[in-house]
Amino acid sequence: MPAAKRECDFGEVEGVPAGNSFKNFGELYQAGVHGMRRAGIHIEKGGPYSIVLSDGGYDDEDQGETIPRRQFLLPS
Repeated sequence: MPAAKRECDFGEVEGVPAGNSFKNFGELYQAGVHGMRRAGIHIEKGGPYSIVLSDGGYDDEDQGETIPRRQFLLPS
């Protein structure tokens, strides 16, 4: 039986400071800050709910109001 869908609230999550780091998608999901267990971008009807930046495999760069999303980088 699939898990029940959670309600998404936009804005800060109480007890989770902005810029916090997590080890994996499971930790993000349990903390209530990202509703997807594998996808890096979670979008709801009201807009983007959360975007996960990676420190490996992607060339993600947090520019404050803008986060350019680039292609997957393969090791050479």
